[in-house]
Amino acid sequence: MNRFICVLIVMFGIQFSINAQTKYRIGLQISPNIAVMPLEDINSARIFNMGFGLTFNRYFDERYSIQSGVDALALGTRLTSGNDVIDISASYIQVPFSIKMKTIKFGHWTLFAKVGAALGVKYLEDVGLSDPSITKSGPDDDLIDSFLLSFMGSIGTEYDLGIESSLFLSLDFNRSLLNQLNPQRFPMLENVQPRFSWVTINMGVIF
Repeated sequence: MNRFICVLIVMFGIQFSINAQTKYRIGLQISPNIAVMPLEDINSARIFNMGFGLTFNRYFDERYSIQSGVDALALGTRLTSGNDVIDISASYIQVPFSIKMKTIKFGHWTLFAKVGAALGVKYLEDVGLSDPSITKSGPDDDLIDSFLLSFMGSIGTEYDLGIESSLFLSLDFNRSLLNQLNPQRFPMLENVQPRFSWVTINMGVIF
């Protein structure tokens, strides 16, 4: 009898451990994006950039989870107003946080939607000016803000590979909530909000 109880306890413990482990999933992704800085009366070129990241998922059940991770993100554009041109390129390390909602499975396929935000820290920047007089005097590192705070909405799909792994593909719409360029340093930007908007295609695997 005692052995039977011990076996039940061990089996229950193993099952609890397996269930606990399946609540946490890790993913790898590559994230090409097209960025633009929409401004009134100023043309912003759409620039293609690449990124990649590591995701961490905490599932509450099969359909709802919280997602975070670490991303390497690059954004860029060219602003043109008359003869004045500003080339912008900045790279960030960011930590996203989102809520993920999935549908029921259709065979091996599952649809999902995400909504969330991300906080990034700049580690590399490059600003090119057609004329130095475009910017007011000041430190060079004051041209692009050191932080990136953005809002994100996403739709996508997963394909179940079995053995607790799946491929995923998503389309993310992102909008910065902070000015990337300091308007006080650029007379042509004094009455606008120079903030990035970008569309990202995320492709990767969750396991």
